Amino acid sequence: MSFLKKHYRKVWDSSVGDYIEKHSGFKIDRMRGNEVLDLLFVDSKDGEGFHIRDSNFYSEQEGKHRVNTLWVSLLTIVSSPYRYVRYGHTGWDQYSPIGKWLQERIGTVDNVTKEQVREYVNKDGYKKIEDMSALQALEKIFGDSEYCNRYDLLHTYKSESNTWQQRLNMFWAFPVVMICKPFRYVLYGHTELDHTTKFGRWILKAISNN
Repeated sequence: MSFLKKHYRKVWDSSVGDYIEKHSGFKIDRMRGNEVLDLLFVDSKDGEGFHIRDSNFYSEQEGKHRVNTLWVSLLTIVSSPYRYVRYGHTGWDQYSPIGKWLQERIGTVDNVTKEQVREYVNKDGYKKIEDMSALQALEKIFGDSEYCNRYDLLHTYKSESNTWQQRLNMFWAFPVVMICKPFRYVLYGHTELDHTTKFGRWILKAISNN
């Protein structure tokens, strides 16, 4: 449910191992399956850390949750401009009162537990997770060329540290930049903005701290 996440994107299967190493400091090739499972579910504060999503979430929703999903989606779309300017993001999460309330209306999204993942790996695997290498366990959990993934690893990230005025300026700056792109290509041979022109400096100052 993307509208219930402040900032996230899926980590693709081929990058899961590298992503975990980068954000944990541990070497995957030195770990066992149960160790990497513990690492994925280490306690995090304010949503910082690894997030695992059940890719079968929609099929497990009850009828009332699917009905609620319709108006929650509409609410998210309508409130997106205000939320972007005010907070720097457009989605919700379970770390705010309204996000938690909305999450309950559509069914629990972040309900994946370590024991659920362990049971999933062990139930039809040729090895128990304790006997797997970390890489084998990750392939079983998140999928590869042989497995269809049951779970997705989500990357959470923070918005840039711009001000609400700069975010508001994005609403007029983006159309202006798009309109000017053909002319900039003809004049300069490229459409990128930088500090070498007055136009570039003006736009960049309006929308960012760079």
